[in-house]
Amino acid sequence: MIVDDKITKLLDIIQEFESKIKHLRIIIEDQNHCYPSIPRNHGVSKAHGTFIMLIDQDDNLADVTLLNLLAIILM
Repeated sequence: MIVDDKITKLLDIIQEFESKIKHLRIIIEDQNHCYPSIPRNHGVSKAHGTFIMLIDQDDNLADVTLLNLLAIILM
């Protein structure tokens, strides 16, 4: 799930992935709330699943991050 909080103009790029990623949902906020917690909370409340990972547009994940998390979950 991606929550667009109106801070950046990347929505067009993100929407290109919507047709390629089966379970991707995009939530578009009506306004920029100036606080990252508000759109995050909206995303968390609409999420379906057991695990949620919150990242921002300026965060970077190492190549093995998700594999390492999966290994921990499956322990």
